[in-house]
This record gives sequence, structure tokens and C-alpha cells, in this order.
Amino acid sequence: MSISPARANSPAADSATSTHPEGRLAAPKSTAIKVILLYPMDLLGSKEGGTETFIRGFIKYAPEDFDLEFVGVTSDRRARPPRRAQRACIDGRTIVFRPMIFVRDENRRGRIPVSLRFTLALLLFRLRTGRAVLLFNRIEPSIVFPRGGNAKVGFVHTDIPRQCVPGKTEVLWARWPRMYSRLERLAVRRFEAVFSVSQSTLGLYRSLYPAQAGNLSFMPTLVDPDVFAAPGGSKDAARALVRCSHPGLPPAGPWVLFVGRLQVVKAPFRAIEGFRDYLRTHGEGSLIIIGEGNLRDRLAAYIRNLGLESGIYLLGDMRQEELALFYRAADVMLLTSHYEGMPCCVLEALGSGTPVITTDVGEVRRVVRGGRSGEIVDGDAASIGAALGRVIGDPGSYAAGYCVESVADYTPEKVLRPVFEKIRELQARFPGGS
Repeated sequence: MSISPARANSPAADSATSTHPEGRLAAPKSTAIKVILLYPMDLLGSKEGGTETFIRGFIKYAPEDFDLEFVGVTSDRRARPPRRAQRACIDGRTIVFRPMIFVRDENRRGRIPVSLRFTLALLLFRLRTGRAVLLFNRIEPSIVFPRGGNAKVGFVHTDIPRQCVPGKTEVLWARWPRMYSRLERLAVRRFEAVFSVSQSTLGLYRSLYPAQAGNLSFMPTLVDPDVFAAPGGSKDAARALVRCSHPGLPPAGPWVLFVGRLQVVKAPFRAIEGFRDYLRTHGEGSLIIIGEGNLRDRLAAYIRNLGLESGIYLLGDMRQEELALFYRAADVMLLTSHYEGMPCCVLEALGSGTPVITTDVGEVRRVVRGGRSGEIVDGDAASIGAALGRVIGDPGSYAAGYCVESVADYTPEKVLRPVFEKIRELQARFPGGS
């Protein structure tokens, strides 16, 4: 398995692109099921999000006889040169990682979307797929691969009908919905299976593509209990651990946590306005914002203009293990998005024993239960502020046990079992590609 330019198909070219500095990549066992995941992220980079979490969870919990390869991007040209395969260890699982293009900052959107650059790179270089089952977490790269040949599985991590609403998203396709519809039609017809975390998306696809209805399935978001679990001790103990690396955070007072990309769709300004409304009534508290994105500088200026620098903290991106400490240390997590699929951060917070206040988006009603594991609110500041007051002021009603119980059915083993079964079925049915 290698990637090589269309004109460079010699053994020497293959060796140059498929050799790790420590030696040539070992050939997979003949009995293994080859699975190639394609998505424009740096598997060893800093970007965190729902799709990234799903991919890492898939890798971690994939059956031992799955021979995994990840085709993505690199944010470090020196350590991970483009188009050069190398071994990567993800949660103890060793896979082949093959970055296609260099992306300087995965958390900021450029003029040309990374997904389109990534798709172009796949068009220019021939990916040898053998009998691999191909997994796509965006539809654009799938158009590179013709119908037939390799089996293809698509994963949709968002609410497609709301994704294309202008003014509520930074997604490129909101500006060209007709072009997106054509691209989507090509992609969905190529997939032998589509798993979506959004019932809204499934409903749309079933109406638009009735011939593919049997290939469409709901797949809830997963939460890894190895990482996100309720604290054994008090929140004070969790805060003490957090403050070892972030000593500027206050030891006392309510902690409100916001986790997400600092982009239009996540509506971080709405979170600040709701938190300010809470402060007007209750007087004290801290809003801790974890994430990166194009809105960071504007958010910082807005916080200064409001005079809230002493109560709002912009901490940037974090690895899951550190993020789990913040979930356990917080009194409540706040999600203010315009739209979502089934947001990972909601399940992660609940799995950590922390209640969630969220706008009514995606599949949050499956796990956020009013008066028990959190509250679902309108998007206005008064509604958010009032909900913060209720949840913070009555921790007994929103106890950690209720929160953990609400996500008990979303373990990786339960969520991924039908996906793994489908991959085995497809690998047996399809002859493969080049």
C-alpha cells in the first residue's frame, strides 16, 4: 500500500513514500481486514472536536484483525512530511499514518477549505487501496473513488439541513447549497453504508435518496469511560489538579465550562452573554472557555469591552485527558450552538458527572433531561442565565450519578459494534480497487 504520483509508479518511488526512518513498513497479515480512514486532520496534531474524537475512538476500539491506515494531513512538515507513510501509536494501537498535505493551523479556517485541498491531493496522487474498506468522515474526498471497486462507508457528524443555513455557520457550502447538493448526491450513491449521528440528516437523506434508504443508519455519539468518568473525590480535589497547570484559575466559586471551536456555529458570544446575565443576579462565577478558532481575537476584545477579564478565561485547545479534569472540576457545562449532530462534549461532560445546559440542537434530548442531568434552553441570554442559576444553585437535583446514568448506553463497544459488523460484511462482498 503506498501513495505515489501518477507518473511515479516505480519501485523506487514506492520505497521512498512507504518507508519510515526506522525501516520499511511491515506488510499486513493476509488474514487481516484492511480499513483506510480518510479525513483531513493531523492524527498527531492538536485539533479536538467531535469527528476527531470519533476517529480516535474508532482506532482505539477497532478489532485486532483490522489493519488500519489513516490518510489525513500534517501540521508538522519536519516530523510528518506530506505523502510519507509512518507508524503512529494512538491509545496503544499502532497504525499507518499517511498525511497528504501540510496545514499550518488546523483550528483556523483559510480561504480555501482544508477539505477541498485534501480532496485535490487525493485526485493528484494515486492511493493504492487493495481490498480495503474506505471510511469517510466528510463527503468531499469520496468523489475521488469510483462506484464499485472498494466498499465505502460514510459518517455524517452534523445536522446537514441546518448546516447550510446562511449566517449560522462558517461552512463553505452555506454559500453554495446547490453545489453541495450535487456533490452530496454523488457521494451518497457511492456509499454502501452511511451512519449519521443526526436523525434530521437521516430524514433528509431518506427523502432525497429512497434507493439508498436501506444503507442509512443512525449511530449515536460515543463517550469513552476510560477517559471521561465521574470523580472519585470532590470537585475541590479536581480543581486542585487543574490549578497545578492553570494556577490563574480561582479555587472557589462556580465554574461554568464552554468546550468547542471558536467559530460561528458554536455561538461563543451567546455563552458570554448568558454568563453575564447569570452574574447580574448571582454576583460571582467563572466562565472557562476551552477551544481555538477564528473568533478568538474578537472574543478576547469583547470580554475586555464588557470588563469581564477577571471572570472569563480563554484557555485554548486541550488533549482529552486534561479536558476530562476540567469536566470533573466544573459545576456545569454550557453548549450554545446554532446546530449540532450529537455533540461529543455533552456526552463527555455527563460521563464525567457534570450537568449540561444546552440549546435545543441535534440529539441532545436523548441525554439531557431537565431537572436531572441538565437543562435545554432557548438561545437568549436570560434563558441561559436562569438555567445556570437553577443548576448551580441546586447540585443535589443534578447529581453526578444522574449525569453518568444518562450516557450509559453510549460506550464505544455498544456504539461501534454495528459499524464493525458492517465493515466485515462489506470486506467479504467487495473485490477491492487498485
